[in-house]
Amino acid sequence: DMELELRWDENDEDGLRLLAFSPKQPPINRHPTTGEPAWFCNVHSHSRYLRDRRDGKLVESSGASKLNVTNMFYGDLGEISAEDLQHIDEVTMQNLVKVPMQKGDVVLVDNYQVMHGRDVFTGERLHAVHLDLADPSGIAEAAAEVLALPPVLAHGVTGLLHNAGDVAPVGAMSVLDDAAWGRALQVNLVGVQQLTRGLWTGLVAGRARVVTISSGASLRPIHGWSAYCASKAALDMWTRSMAVEGQAHGITAVAVAPGIVDTGMQQAIRDAGPDGFPAHPDFVGYHENGDLVAPDVVAERLLPVLLDAKRFASGGRFDVRDL
Repeated sequence: DMELELRWDENDEDGLRLLAFSPKQPPINRHPTTGEPAWFCNVHSHSRYLRDRRDGKLVESSGASKLNVTNMFYGDLGEISAEDLQHIDEVTMQNLVKVPMQKGDVVLVDNYQVMHGRDVFTGERLHAVHLDLADPSGIAEAAAEVLALPPVLAHGVTGLLHNAGDVAPVGAMSVLDDAAWGRALQVNLVGVQQLTRGLWTGLVAGRARVVTISSGASLRPIHGWSAYCASKAALDMWTRSMAVEGQAHGITAVAVAPGIVDTGMQQAIRDAGPDGFPAHPDFVGYHENGDLVAPDVVAERLLPVLLDAKRFASGGRFDVRDL
């Protein structure tokens, strides 16, 4: 509804940039409902000069700062003077109204009457990084993104929980597809190694605690789960190896068996059907009888293993049901 004209441009300072030109318009608009005069201006939010002089400037390496490179110009691309920018900033700050936010709050803002923004965030921040352990190139990219995060640059990676896993393919090993079998090893074992290696400098800097999710399938064979059993057994030994090699760097590593948890993997097991999988009725029964444990319950029991390296010694394998 702003009728912006978008143009690609390039200069020595910014490189390739996308310019948005607003059509000429009077400085004062009328509210479409109330008719009240309104002055809408994005200069305070998008001026690089003002943004770089505020407290909490984002470091160059953070993902947000790479996107947060907007700037404001006159329509002929002329610079807006520092004096004018500072005056806009002063007027804006004089009319600032802070709204304390709590989890679950939603704020609706009439853009004709109110500019909107937010203070530099303080407190715990969650940064999600997309990752597919079946894709080695994606693993390297994700590791690089994590290592570039400001908290990681400052403190390293203090904890790494390898929770991803895939029970597929399910069926007699004599007929399973080689590619599917190989993918299971990539997701359940090789990807763990690749991600850990990619994060190694951060793990050393943070004297990290590494936790892998084991399984009863690592200790006993289950008909139809050859790839899963083999990869989980190898993951247990990988964890012990990590404990040995990590000792010189202050890194500890343990494996934890979570029990039978009510996750998507249990649904996949039930959906696999009994063909080549004689224990299928047992897993259907776990669900029907309410024997599956809620993920939140398992997570609560798992947390001390992740945090208490003295109580849960490096190189060990623990079972959540015994905690």
